[in-house]
Amino acid sequence: KKWGEAGDDDDLCDRPSVVFEDGRVLSAPLLVGADGSESIVAKSAGIRYEGRAYGQRAVTCTVDVSRPFATAFQRFLPTGPIALLPVRGGRGNIVWSTTPEHARRLESLGARDFAAEATEALTVEGGPVPSSSSSSR
Repeated sequence: KKWGEAGDDDDLCDRPSVVFEDGRVLSAPLLVGADGSESIVAKSAGIRYEGRAYGQRAVTCTVDVSRPFATAFQRFLPTGPIALLPVRGGRGNIVWSTTPEHARRLESLGARDFAAEATEALTVEGGPVPSSSSSSR
């Protein structure tokens, strides 16, 4: 959703402002450009962005876990890192960075097969593991 437009002054270095749809104006002495690689803020300030292809994709999903945990867990595999992040309700979020080919294969798996493969990738003595009962990608 679009909340407003940049103010009349295109120079964002002085005191940037935003004019909202209802006519309100917000200005500040500092503008933080945290709006991504296609940042309007960066473009307005003349800041270039140079992207790089790393040859990896992330597969993400939410899974049930075998027991509650409160600390994120990460393993570094030959194809890239896999992390299990705690969320409420006895669940975890998996972020698995891997090669594009491996990511496509993971995405083609059913919930039980994916959970089994994620469990194998995450298993370390004493660490939290996904249960094989469900996953949502």
